[in-house]
Amino acid sequence: MHELSLAQNIMEIVEAERAEHGFERVHEIRLKVGALSGIDPQALELAFEAVREDTCAAEATIEIDAEPRVVTCRRCGATMDADPGPVACGSCGSTDLDLQGSTGLDIVSLEVD
Repeated sequence: MHELSLAQNIMEIVEAERAEHGFERVHEIRLKVGALSGIDPQALELAFEAVREDTCAAEATIEIDAEPRVVTCRRCGATMDADPGPVACGSCGSTDLDLQGSTGLDIVSLEVD
């Protein structure tokens, strides 16, 4: 489960920020998850609950904004929602489709005191 290592990395970043900026507690961590990251948001939330114990984020919530997956037709340029995923373009019928989205995970903000 790579979400556990991601949660550990998030906590390392949070602790580094705490050392640099001197805050005591984290109340909320807001993340942006790329559409093509392969991250399961629910698994990441559970992993975060496990790694936050005895840290400055022990009572913090984690908010995950998942970027939508988008499919673009290479023939006509039409874009469509990729969930669950079209097999052909709704505009021209082409099957030459391109799945687009980020593969990243970003910490967008920390609510601290």
